[in-house]
Amino acid sequence: STLHMVWIISKSYNTEEKMSPLLCRIAYAILQRVKALLDLPQLFTMPEEQAMEQIRLAKRITELWTQQYSATRTKIELAGTAARWEFEQKKLFGGTDYLGERCDDLFRILTRVSGLRRLLSPQLQSLT
Repeated sequence: STLHMVWIISKSYNTEEKMSPLLCRIAYAILQRVKALLDLPQLFTMPEEQAMEQIRLAKRITELWTQQYSATRTKIELAGTAARWEFEQKKLFGGTDYLGERCDDLFRILTRVSGLRRLLSPQLQSLT
């Protein structure tokens, strides 16, 4: 991956002290992107399937960030040619893990709201 190349080749980012802020900036950018996808007023006004797909995408982004980091870390450690990647997990994944869990919650909520709409809609229509 690109981060692996930066870690090995770069003279500016080949230490933990220099790479850590870069990884934190990447984590922050991912967090902001996921937050933008989870705009609650917008999610509850868009078509249900579109909202659910947006939540799935947000969740997938959080998962891919963790997977990519882990894969890069494993690759670096197996190569044995560079220093180990020992970065603070809470800083890198605390926010994205939290939002990933909230994606699961939102998906369950939208599923239940959708079911209630389908159930109540015919009954309410028969009353008018």
